[in-house]
Amino acid sequence: MVLKSIGAYAVRRSDPELPPLLADSEETLNKVIALRWIGEWTPADDDVAAPVRQAILEERWSDAVVGWMEATGEVLDIYPFGLEIHEERDYPADEFGPRVQTTPLFRGE
Repeated sequence: MVLKSIGAYAVRRSDPELPPLLADSEETLNKVIALRWIGEWTPADDDVAAPVRQAILEERWSDAVVGWMEATGEVLDIYPFGLEIHEERDYPADEFGPRVQTTPLFRGE
């Protein structure tokens, strides 16, 4: 049983120690990326930052992310599909063995 599904998530490839951003939808994730990662950027050149700022204000998320990545060398992996969250209670020890043995892996024995 799946407890919950996260709508979308993003990973900052350049900093694997940084936790991924999780959101209930791709639209929300775009806003979180703009605020948390792109918004924290301190650009050295205002001419480079201007199109990124404008893209964010116009909610052109792809343009904002691509512009920011090109300007900073950062790379984001964005997954616009659900990430399932499972709980231990859904896999009780007394049921796990019989359940796993019904999977295709065990059918060929």
